[in-house]
Amino acid sequence: MSARVYARKMKAFRAIGFLTPAIIAGASYAHWAPDAFSTVPVDRLLTNLEKYVQENPKDARGYFALGRVHSLAYARDIQSVTVWNYEMQNGKRVPARAPIAIDSAAGPRDPRKGDSAEAREHLIEAIGNLKKSTELDPTQPVVFLGLAWVLEQGSAMAYDLGLPPGYDSVSDVPATLTVRSHGSNTVYKTEWLLRKWRSDASWHYLIVPALEENVDALAPLLFVELRYSDSIWIRAEVARLLTLFWERRALEAYRLAYRPTVAEDLKAPMFSPGHELVSAEAGEGILRTLPRCFPADQITAEVREVRNAVKRLREKTFPITPIIFSTAPEFALRDLLAEGRTTPFDLDGTGRTRQWS
Repeated sequence: MSARVYARKMKAFRAIGFLTPAIIAGASYAHWAPDAFSTVPVDRLLTNLEKYVQENPKDARGYFALGRVHSLAYARDIQSVTVWNYEMQNGKRVPARAPIAIDSAAGPRDPRKGDSAEAREHLIEAIGNLKKSTELDPTQPVVFLGLAWVLEQGSAMAYDLGLPPGYDSVSDVPATLTVRSHGSNTVYKTEWLLRKWRSDASWHYLIVPALEENVDALAPLLFVELRYSDSIWIRAEVARLLTLFWERRALEAYRLAYRPTVAEDLKAPMFSPGHELVSAEAGEGILRTLPRCFPADQITAEVREVRNAVKRLREKTFPITPIIFSTAPEFALRDLLAEGRTTPFDLDGTGRTRQWS
């Protein structure tokens, strides 16, 4: 495989958020040891992982692995995946970093494939399992990164999918909403406003800004009560607000992946292939979703900070060991090198030309 092809594959691998994580590092994971590579049918892998989480309902790693397999199945429509297996001391097995695929990496789902019922089910399962993993162990940025990616993908189908698993609580709905009109603010009961919206179209453009301002709390209620409204205007607005709700949840998860990692990643002189910088992926996710979630005048400072950090992170490279050999046995290394001379070449396939001896 050429360096450029390898780089393209690694770029796609990073795009889905399936980074090789530090999730198995540290004392709590020290008993997980590499066993072997395996090519496993996706259905069998999902069955084994589902059994594992049933037997180990408090183990965040199982939900993480299960969510990652569902994510990859959604993105690629694949039937099998190459994984690294890990074996625990008690004999139970689960691929903690599944799927670390040699040739199954993927970016966003190919839009030409459409979104079948099976693909959507994989997406929903990915969200639910990754969300559960973050609830059991909220200290793993790479899990938030994977969760953010699937939420971002789902935002395009928000109206059809409904509320993402784990984000459907209606307990925090505000009792009142403020409607702004002609320079004055009027407070109404939320229940009354929603009834008014359903019955009087003239209120549409007065109520919508209040709904958007409180979409984080109101989305579950809007979905339950208004998704099947007779009014095409209400259905269209509910679809837009549900999309905004999904995108904000994705942004929230990207931030939870970015903020704990960016300082250390910026200090790192380079990264290793397969161990890419979580903060760079999360930062790019923030830059994609932030402008869709909030007005430009509210995000200027964050956009500037994240853009600068991502630029610095993407300028980092990974260690490269060039190999030179002679076809004639009588030549030594000193005979093959032109001392004092260099040439510009993109050896690692990243698009950055560097000087080589």
